[in-house]
Amino acid sequence: MKIAVIGMGYVGLVSAVSWARAGHKVIGVESNEEKLSLLKAGKTPFFEPGLETELKLALESQALHFSKEFLTMELMSIESLVTNSLSNKSAILGAVDLFFLCVGTPILPNGLFDLTDLFEAVDSLVVPENSSLSIIIKSTVLPGTTAQVEARLKDGFEKLGKVFKGSVWFAPEFLSEGTAMSDTINPSRVIIGGNSEVFKESKLGQFILSVTPASTPIVITDWASAELGKLASNAMLASRISFINEIGQVADTVGADINLVAKIIGLDPRIGSKFLKAGVGFGGGCFPKDTTALKNFGAMHGASTDLLTAVISTNEKAKLGFSERVIKRFGEPHGKTLGILGMAYKEGTDDIRNSPSLKIIELFTQAGGKVVVYDPLIARDKLERLGVEAKASWEEVAQMVDLITILTADPQFVNLDWQKMRAIYSGTIIGDGRRLYSKKILTKLGLNLIT
Repeated sequence: MKIAVIGMGYVGLVSAVSWARAGHKVIGVESNEEKLSLLKAGKTPFFEPGLETELKLALESQALHFSKEFLTMELMSIESLVTNSLSNKSAILGAVDLFFLCVGTPILPNGLFDLTDLFEAVDSLVVPENSSLSIIIKSTVLPGTTAQVEARLKDGFEKLGKVFKGSVWFAPEFLSEGTAMSDTINPSRVIIGGNSEVFKESKLGQFILSVTPASTPIVITDWASAELGKLASNAMLASRISFINEIGQVADTVGADINLVAKIIGLDPRIGSKFLKAGVGFGGGCFPKDTTALKNFGAMHGASTDLLTAVISTNEKAKLGFSERVIKRFGEPHGKTLGILGMAYKEGTDDIRNSPSLKIIELFTQAGGKVVVYDPLIARDKLERLGVEAKASWEEVAQMVDLITILTADPQFVNLDWQKMRAIYSGTIIGDGRRLYSKKILTKLGLNLIT
């Protein structure tokens, strides 16, 4: 099929590349000029395992093209439209079977989602002679948004003297940074919000069946249930993280091993072991944003959101509490240097949005300290824009700091050479934000472990 994907963030780019590699013709639409230039050169604006290799292959096969807008020669070449149609936006849009909206929906000051980019994308599709569009929202939105999009389309076409005869669907993503490619190719489930009676015969239905393994559950439901289901999924995972972090604090007070406690919990088949790793809290672009928006949306409609409020509060306490414990044990930060190993919000990604590392940097620098960092997946210039000094290895960090904290479970850090660390690190305190290490082993080496 001929597909347009609007918005080349994590979801949009991974989807566009995966679908192009599956044999579909894809145009990726991105308004940011810098990002667009990178994509056209076969480079990804963020790290995702395997993505850049697949991107280059998709470009080489000419199954994937990128554009700032639809009126481009790139789309013309995909659709084999004649040159004199270049200025005819209706003809170009009409040559596309499906439009996937993957634009960002950041948090507003009121705690709800900003739909500006989403509505701008919708408005760009409203043109004369083209009312049979198939539009699929993949952006994370609050319940009622898909209905707003359809109403906006109808209103737009009505102003042009036309009747909107197309279809609007909500098809959320369930990707995890670090495994996004495999999550797209082999999804845990596919959720479609829309008209179940016409789904199988629709262009979207045909497309979904072409890219989805036969064993994958496909749930067709109404818009609101699909919208809420996406948000609730992220909120549930966030809740598990906050729960185990709170139990971790209890474990510390009684001398229990929280990793063993989590193992005991996870062996219950009714619970399972995923997202029960105690640490310094969750971050990234999804869990904090989606949980906050769902809490505020529920409260706005008179629903109790006490549990979601507690999840968010517990997460902030986890980040702040760890930072304060490390600094308290270390003493006055003024004039001292803190080393951070792992700046991303988790291993396997270069995403620093809402990362726990940002909190400890804030507290340490406000108290007059200096911060030196290393993350194997994040470009040094990107890190230094945060006002820290970035190094090319953990060894470089260790030999020049007074205090070290480890904040991601990157394999390099999980398997640290502690004899080497002891030889080059002049300090004695190790802040273990991911509970990776044995207190007994580090104590024998003369190191003090803080979790």
